[in-house]
Amino acid sequence: MGALEPSPQDLLASSWQVDILRPLLGHEFFVAPRSKGSNQHLNTNIEPAVVRSQRSLRTTQREYETVLILKPDANKSQIKRIVTNVQQMFADGGASLISADNWGLRTLAYPIKRNTRGIYLYLRFLGGSDTVLNFEQKLRLTETVLRYLTVKLDEDIDPTARPSEVSEDLLEAVSDTGPDPVEIERQRQTEEAAKAASEAAAAAEVAAAEAAAAAPAPEEAPAKKEEAPAKEAAPAAAATTEEN
Repeated sequence: MGALEPSPQDLLASSWQVDILRPLLGHEFFVAPRSKGSNQHLNTNIEPAVVRSQRSLRTTQREYETVLILKPDANKSQIKRIVTNVQQMFADGGASLISADNWGLRTLAYPIKRNTRGIYLYLRFLGGSDTVLNFEQKLRLTETVLRYLTVKLDEDIDPTARPSEVSEDLLEAVSDTGPDPVEIERQRQTEEAAKAASEAAAAAEVAAAEAAAAAPAPEEAPAKKEEAPAKEAAPAAAATTEEN
């Protein structure tokens, strides 16, 4: 019995599958010989897929980091809810949140949605490209998030070698933004100004006291010198009266 000729439906299905999977898995993932008749037609006799990386075995993952900028008025409960929702979403998709940190409230280089400051939240996780896609879709729908940026750090990471550092204590710490650095700086400048004014006033008092001590004693007024001849003239006038 001769070999069965591929039907047009099989040819279309094979071409569609390769066209879709090639951008996702890489051009070198499939080894498919060209048709002998024409280079423009794909041969349906595709050889078995050849694994080109360990990640293709689905036993390793990529490592990503994401920096989020949240609204400056985001409270502790809102931040904690964002982190816990992300952690649960990763777990449901086979990914894992391995680290999180709150960089605090900072001044933005330029306003974002009329906000001049924002809370910087740092997340590091293991997953795939689908994880990043779903994650960023959730971020776009979160009103508290102003901006985000995801960067790939490494590939072919064994998840068992990167256990998650996220605990309940870490979640509490990440949820706490801490004091406003702008307010702290303003308070520090106010305290320094008050201290400088107090020191200047004390220095002025010391200088005034030293100047008063170094000044010469004041001379007697002339009126006091004339009192003595007047007192001497008084007894003389009284003696003349008695003689008369």
